[in-house]
Amino acid sequence: VYNKLKKSVSKIDILIISYTAFFSLLGLFYDYPRELWKYGVITQFYYMLFFIVGEYYHENINVFRNGYYAFILACLIGLPLYFLSPSWYIEYKSTGITINNTSEGSINTFLRFSSLWTVSYWISYGCGIFYTYVLHRAYLRRNLRYIDILILLFFIVILLLTQQRAPFALIVMSSVFYLVAPLPKKCASDSNYKRRLI
Repeated sequence: VYNKLKKSVSKIDILIISYTAFFSLLGLFYDYPRELWKYGVITQFYYMLFFIVGEYYHENINVFRNGYYAFILACLIGLPLYFLSPSWYIEYKSTGITINNTSEGSINTFLRFSSLWTVSYWISYGCGIFYTYVLHRAYLRRNLRYIDILILLFFIVILLLTQQRAPFALIVMSSVFYLVAPLPKKCASDSNYKRRLI
């Protein structure tokens, strides 16, 4: 069993697991309410599941393709909720916030776009991931269509409403990477992709 596990677990797997375990244990030394610490640890493991699915099962199920349109729909549903902010929606977003754990950060949560979730992290990181996915598909096609440009701009607007820095850094790095990444020789003369990306 050990040898089989050793062959299936790569160095990057160990790095991800170590990183998650380190910050999960580190949270025990801070003055966080236990409920928030549990939520943080569970959230870390959610991201690990996405990593495992992407690494080992990408040939069998296309997570990005299956979730792409659902994510766009979630963003569209969230827009009227964000701008109109009905009372039931505010009550839903305040789930988990009590007088004991109210802080400036929890108050700022109401000012951030979060759509169907109580916090903005799911939407913001989703924008960064699916922004990269759209660019990657365009790169493989060697053609950035106008509908792709509109969707990329849509993700940028949503990301600005979430007010999250790390996912914004992701889309900047993705844009730079796919701008400088060389096209195959047979398509090098086609400047449509990079011209539209700029």
